[in-house]
Order: sequence, then structure tokens, then C-alpha cells
Amino acid sequence: MMAVTPANPEYLYAAQENAGSFHALFRSNNAGNSFTTVSDNTSGTNNLFGYSLDEYGGQAPRDMDIIASPLDADHIQIAGIESHRSTNGGSSWSQNTHWYIPSGLSFHHADVDALYYVYKNSTLRIYAATDGGIYVSNDNGQTFSDLTPGIGARQFYKIGVSKLTPDVVVGGSQDNGTGVLRADGNWYDWLGADGMETFVDHSNDQRLFGTTQFGNLYYSTNTGYTFSNLNKPESNGAWVTPFEQDPVNPNTIYSAYQQAHKSTDSGISWTAISSFTIDPNDALLKNLKIAPSNNNTIYAAYDHKIFRTTNGGTNWTDITPGSNFDANTIINHIALHPTNAQRLIITLSASPTTSMFLESTNEGTSWTDITSNLPAVGANCAVFVADDKDGIFVGTNPGLYYKDNTSSGNWSDADANNSFPNVDIGELEIAHNTLYIGTYGRGLWKTVIQETCPVTLTLNDNTIPQGTYQAAETIVSAGQIAAGDTITMRAGNSISLNPGFNAVLGARFSGVIGPCAVSLNKEKASNSGQDAAPDTEYTELKEIRLLTAPNPAINQVNFKFYTEYNGQTTIQILNMNGVPLMSQQVSFRSGWNVTSFNIDQLQAGSYLVNVNLENERLSDKFIVIRQ
Repeated sequence: MMAVTPANPEYLYAAQENAGSFHALFRSNNAGNSFTTVSDNTSGTNNLFGYSLDEYGGQAPRDMDIIASPLDADHIQIAGIESHRSTNGGSSWSQNTHWYIPSGLSFHHADVDALYYVYKNSTLRIYAATDGGIYVSNDNGQTFSDLTPGIGARQFYKIGVSKLTPDVVVGGSQDNGTGVLRADGNWYDWLGADGMETFVDHSNDQRLFGTTQFGNLYYSTNTGYTFSNLNKPESNGAWVTPFEQDPVNPNTIYSAYQQAHKSTDSGISWTAISSFTIDPNDALLKNLKIAPSNNNTIYAAYDHKIFRTTNGGTNWTDITPGSNFDANTIINHIALHPTNAQRLIITLSASPTTSMFLESTNEGTSWTDITSNLPAVGANCAVFVADDKDGIFVGTNPGLYYKDNTSSGNWSDADANNSFPNVDIGELEIAHNTLYIGTYGRGLWKTVIQETCPVTLTLNDNTIPQGTYQAAETIVSAGQIAAGDTITMRAGNSISLNPGFNAVLGARFSGVIGPCAVSLNKEKASNSGQDAAPDTEYTELKEIRLLTAPNPAINQVNFKFYTEYNGQTTIQILNMNGVPLMSQQVSFRSGWNVTSFNIDQLQAGSYLVNVNLENERLSDKFIVIRQ
């Protein structure tokens, strides 16, 4: 990587890596005619591209960049895993960021792919593009703040949904570890590295299980506030190592490396339950599923082979399809029916001469090609709806498709409303009558599978459970919406909010006059006369950490924000062009905090609010009205 600077056009910096580590920095003072070594790592204690200076290794040239200040040719910034800066042309360095909090240094995410100096309107900024977002420094690299909070761009490999509480979800993602969407609606990243398979204990929402790349196992007993390592039965597994919980016994868990393993004490000890003959070209298991309706029936798959046991692993049978399956076919996913252990689907990455989607109704004794009209892309995952219409969703790269027993075997785009992004889908799970969708690049989404639409609906609960409520004609409510909850009411003719109705500070309420959203179990005719996709709306599950109320506001507006540490901050109100209009210095504590602004001086219109925390900025939009 090279850097130049208008502060001295004769200067040219060149950074060199060696097997991922920092090797040396060279500088030319004569526009490249000759170079001098100004810094190197011959001592083994100056690895500017690694996790620490005295450790060998790094991810250069993927994570590697150097920039020189446009105002001072001797001020340079270099980055690999972390960032370092020099004020003397590279002769000496100081680390100015660390990927772990707390560290005593400013935070930006590890793995820096690019650095930029931008000098505009007499302000010098450094932008760092990392695997976890874009960060900016306004003080020449001393501190950084996150510019990308709230952007749903996680690349989820796997997700796990609580069976007890709606919208409690864990997800393992590329470069951003494993996070959990807790019951309070906030995301919390509890496990680092590359997050892989993960699940919530089906008997206790406090217990989370997760993995990192190649089969390192972890668990938490307090929703991720702390975590511990679990023993792993073999040295290394696949990049995404299978890790599952028994559907009946919560202390029994399973993992798969070269062989399948079972633990009856939540991972303290393991017992192999298979003895497959290992193919050196296909040596690691990629899928392991335990039948929800019979925990003695287990399916395990390598890339090119799939096996079944009906006695908990005592005996295994090779059930690899003999047709519609060739040497290039890769098994991506196993989906098991929730009430029928003999019924399963395997999704495939297939060559043009083979299938993408095979189903068996007899434990894999025979297979049926149900690819039908699916587009010729890899089928990543699938899930059975298990309703009276026998619905199935399949996630592909890209797209989400659906079929049931009324569609004549044909698949339809599951997003007729175009409310779901056209994106690679990592995993699908169904819980609480809701389909949860982990995408590789657009975060986590959900959609209700079956909604009812009564003629009238009355909501007089002391606390209305958060969610969407709809009626064909009228909704009447005298209930209360709690802080942090979001309620949507949708009615064909009217919504009446009677005395007693109250949306407290921090609640969000919206009303829509319109027809009920069509259930996923109700078909809609397409223009071609064939069965069309279910008509539904998809909701992105984002972290809510800044709430504005009332909104619209008249004389006063309240900002409620959430943080996990104590400190001080500046809250700014800006116009839609980003010009600051009002600000307050406030002290805050760990948890939810509320600050009020008198806004009599603001004209009617739309405004922005920024809460500038140590390593991120929370933002929201609100409206001022004048009566």
C-alpha cells in the first residue's frame, strides 16, 4: 500500500507486508526515485498489522492501509487489525485504537480495510472502513466514533430463536461475532470473532450457546453478559460447525466435527455417537439435525454424504440420494418436519444436471425432486410451516420462496409486497407463528405467518402487548402502551382511542387506515393465473436505543436513550441539512436515560437528533407542529 500527501508532493510512503504481518515502511523524499526504510519489524516487536506489536501474523493485504495527512507530511496513520499513528514520518508509532472495550484506547472495529483523510471546510477527518462499520475521527486519529449504528448489514450464518419469548434471537455473523436480541429490544454482542451456529436454550432464555469458526464452543447463563468456554470433542470442525440442542432434554447438546458427538451435561463432557469412515476429501460434518418429534432420530451430513440414525446414534444408515445427485452436489442444509421425524428436505448447491431441492417422506429411503420452478441458484436453507396447507419456505442466494399443497408443486416469490431485500439468506426459523430470516448482508428480519382479521377489535389491556393489531372495520382502545414498546393498529374504517388510552414516554404508536394485511396462508392470484406468493409484510429487527416522544411534538420533546456505561454526552438537535440548532450537555448512567428539550423556538418541520456517545452516535428524526 502507498500514500502521498499534498503537504509535500515529493513524499511517497510504501508499506509492505510479509505473510500477513507488517514487514517494513519505506519513504521516498524525491517522488519515488529512491526509498529509505523508516520502520520495520525485524525485532518482532513492531507488527503494525497484527493484534499486538509483539505477535506474528495479521490479515494483510486484505486488512492493510496507510494514509498521510494533507496538512503535515510527517503525520501518518497505518492500520491492519488495529490502527497506529506516527507524527515523525514513521520513525516511531503509537497505537491509537483497540477492538476490545475497555482498553484505555479509542474503539473502532477490528480488521481495517481502508483509511481516508478528508479535509473540507477547514476540518480534517480520518475515515476508517472496517469489517464492522465506518468510523470517523475529528482529532487526527486520537478518538473515533461509529457512523453506522442501526444499519442492518450483518452477515448472518446462523440464527437461533427463543421458544419462550417472541423476538429473542441470537445470531452468528461474519466478522461481527454472535449477538443477541434481548427481550428489551436491544442487540448485545456477547461473543467475538466470526459468529457461527448458535441457539437459545428452549427451557431458559437466560442460557445462550454459540460457536466461532472451526468449532470453538461457548455458553452464557445470563443472556450474554458473561460467557465461558465449553470443551470441544475434537480439535477442529468445519468453518460453520454444527451445534444443536436436544428438543426434549435441555442439558443434552450435540456437535459435529469428523464425527457426531453428544453431551448430557451441557458440554462438560462428550461422547461420540458415530464412527463414520472418513473420506479425506470430505472429512468434516457440515449438518446435524435432531428430529423435534423424536430425539432418537438424527440426520448428519458431510458435503456429499448424508446419514440417518433412529436409535440415537447406535446404528447409522447411508441415505445419500442415488439419483438427482452427483459428485459435484453439496448438501447445504437439512430441514426436518416438526411433527414427522420421517420427513425431511435437503437443500443443495447443484450442477446444471442435478436438483437443488430434494424431499423424503420415509427417512431418506427414497427422495423426490421438488425443485420445480425455483431459479437456478443455490438453495441455502428451508423450513416447514407445518400447517394444514403444508407450507414450506426456502431461502436461496438470493431470494425467499414459498409453496404449499395448493400451488401444484410450484414455488412463488414470498415477498409480493417487495418489503424484503433481495439478499442471500443464511437460515430460516419459525417460532411464535413468526418466520425469522437471517440474511447474509441485510441483518435479521421477521414476518408473521398467519394473522387473523376480525371485523372489530377492542384493546383495553392495562399494558397492550407490543405488536401489530388489525381489524376489517374498527379498532377501539383504552389501553396503555409501555415504554419501549411499539404498537401498530390497522383498521379498514376507523381507530378510536378512548379515555384511558395512554402511550407513555418512550412508547411508539402508529395507526393505519387500510385493509388487513393478507395472511401467509391466504393465496393471491397473479396476473398469469397461477398461484402467487403469499402477500405479507416483512419487518427488520433492529436495535432500538433512541426513542423520541411525543412525535410529532409541540412545545417539548423527550429523548430516551440506552447505553451500557456511565458518562457524559452532548445531545444535538439539527435541521435536515445537518446544521446544529440546539444542544445540551448531559450526564448519563448505564441503562435508559431521558433528556427533555423546550422547542418553542423551532419552527414547524422535520428535525434530527444526535446523541454522541463515546464510540457511536444514536440518531432519530422527529416532527415539530405548530397549532
